[in-house]
Amino acid sequence: MTSEDKTRLNKLIKKVSLGEREAFDDIYSLMYNVLFCFLRKYWSNEEVIKDAIIATFETIFEKSKTKLFYTNCYNWILAIARNHLRNLIRKENRTISLDEKFSSEIYNIDLNTFSVKILLDNLSDIDRQLVYLKFHEGLKLKEIAKLTEISESTVKRRLNLIYDYIKENLNEKERA
Repeated sequence: MTSEDKTRLNKLIKKVSLGEREAFDDIYSLMYNVLFCFLRKYWSNEEVIKDAIIATFETIFEKSKTKLFYTNCYNWILAIARNHLRNLIRKENRTISLDEKFSSEIYNIDLNTFSVKILLDNLSDIDRQLVYLKFHEGLKLKEIAKLTEISESTVKRRLNLIYDYIKENLNEKERA
């Protein structure tokens, strides 16, 4: 990107902060390909990159109103895009389902003789609720902690204990 384009970008960001829609469209056309190429260096999944770019433009629109200085907006936008991409990658890698968590244990047993449901029924109400919120609703530990009013570390510890309990019982049943 040339220095003239960067100067133009600074002016466009200032116009967006004043509510000019046309300026936002100009920023989009000026920066979309730049952002795509920039983020492509960090991640190869094009859908994730496009999601990060959309989130970047949303942030530009929201944060331009609070920006005090309209200099070096190019680097500001690249930093926003990189942070959104990192967050999306983190979310993508963090997402885990019950099947993934217990896959090796569940598929190695005869489900006709033993049921995971029986093990879950033996848990306390709060432990069943934690399992439901984590694996059925797909909530994060922070969200579960907020809903159940239990500290995040306790939620994590209890989920690990539940996992160990189920794993241990599945292994015992498998040996029998």
